Amino acid sequence: MSDHRTLTGQRRRADTRKRIIEAAIPLFAQGGEVLVIEDFVRVANVSRGTFYNYFRTVEELHEAAEQWQLNILNQQVEAKLVGLSDPVERFACALRFYLETGRQDMAWSGFMARLEHGAGSAAERRFTLDLRQGQKDGLFAKLSSSIAYDVVNGLMMRSFARMAVKKTCGWHLDEVVRTAMRALGASSTKVEQALEIFRQRKAVK
Repeated sequence: MSDHRTLTGQRRRADTRKRIIEAAIPLFAQGGEVLVIEDFVRVANVSRGTFYNYFRTVEELHEAAEQWQLNILNQQVEAKLVGLSDPVERFACALRFYLETGRQDMAWSGFMARLEHGAGSAAERRFTLDLRQGQKDGLFAKLSSSIAYDVVNGLMMRSFARMAVKKTCGWHLDEVVRTAMRALGASSTKVEQALEIFRQRKAVK
């Protein structure tokens, strides 16, 4: 019984923490000059005391929400890349899946557009590995991984900012990917093959 109560309590705490984070994300996405704890207490429908059981400050909540979103996003994208070994296909498909997520959720796009480090360290590590492999195979131009990531990340963040305020068509996002891959030196033929793979995998629920 003691173990059962402990597990039940842990699940309840995890559920409450998740509720606060999920309620906070649209507020962070909207931005605004000042967000205070009362804003999050209201949207999450919890007491101020309950809020302080999980987060001490708005900044701490923002950090948790950022990590929460990035973990979910990167897990979803990784699942879509299973079975792909070609660096261009992996790189282009990953970009397109990130963009597609933003296209379907304007609030999420707003949240992503405000992140300082893009899709996070896990995504940067994956991009770096794919870039280096592609360079080794002669599929990408010889440029530093940090410059490549900054160029692609800048383009992605601007696209998220646009999608946060305006509905964006799929063909526009295809062009974003083409532009990013062109900057890396990938051939247009391989990029088009990658976009076709994206469309096939997107159709599979």
